[in-house]
Amino acid sequence: MKKYFYIFILFFIQATVLSCTDEEIYESPTDGKSSIKITLNVPVDNGKTRGLIYGPDEVPVDGESEIKDIYVLAFDKESKSYLGKFQSYITNNTLVANVNLTEDEFKELTIVVLTNLEKLTNGYEIIGQINAFEKGAQSKEEILKSLKYTFNEIWDLNGRPLPMWGETDITPVRNSIATGEVNLYRAISKINVVVNYGKGRKKDGVEVFKLKSVRVYYARTSGLVGSLYAPQHNEEGSNTITNPSIPEDVSYFPRYNENAENNLLFTESQEGGSYAIENKIYVPESDQKNTEEPMCLVVGGYYMGSDKETYYRVDFKQGNKGSEYYNGAPV
Repeated sequence: MKKYFYIFILFFIQATVLSCTDEEIYESPTDGKSSIKITLNVPVDNGKTRGLIYGPDEVPVDGESEIKDIYVLAFDKESKSYLGKFQSYITNNTLVANVNLTEDEFKELTIVVLTNLEKLTNGYEIIGQINAFEKGAQSKEEILKSLKYTFNEIWDLNGRPLPMWGETDITPVRNSIATGEVNLYRAISKINVVVNYGKGRKKDGVEVFKLKSVRVYYARTSGLVGSLYAPQHNEEGSNTITNPSIPEDVSYFPRYNENAENNLLFTESQEGGSYAIENKIYVPESDQKNTEEPMCLVVGGYYMGSDKETYYRVDFKQGNKGSEYYNGAPV
């Protein structure tokens, strides 16, 4: 005998979702079907990206909280085995999804939510993988490791919303409503480069340094759409994920070459430079501690009032010194 679970998620279809959204039950279950009610949050978790160091929450910029498409997978919490993909549709601003489960599978579940896959470079391939997963054939970790997105050019939020991931445990209750919540984390790292907290600094009345450009060296060419690690407590803000999730066969983006088509070069359009290049650099997470080619930046700018751009390498290290790297952390 098969039972049916229903997830009812309410979110408004709009350009940007900046705050938490509450779900409401749109239709009451009938014929003995069981329902699950879930709150779908888009939290401000440490700059809205994974791989960041601990710190206070930040307000997302336009486009960082956008949700275009969503996929919901069910796993047995105890065995971690895959049970099925929720079939979903939108009605009256409510996402309704259901999955068929046998009597033996009617127990505590882990629900994995993935968003914004369609516009990824290989998005349709990833969606095809999800549709082809067979019940019981793979574990949650195996499935998450297999869902790899491709990165081969500067990330444009206007045409490619950030992929997000979240999961929650749900205990089904027959003929009743089980409640839960799922928080979404960005499957991407954001790098902001700022001079003296965006205020700059002068010496003898002369600007010490103003930014003109940032080049990203050795960015990874792929990432995982779902995290392999759970969020950890963060005393300064919301829970955060500090361990990077890296594809097993990851490679490196080519170094800057002025003749190449897809350089990771970010420039400041303001004449004379500025104090910050922010909310432009989005790259896959990077394992900086176990690689021969740690990701780094080459920062260009104007030193001590000069009109000639000079360049400086910045590593992801405490104070830019020593041998201890941060993993996918922002400057």
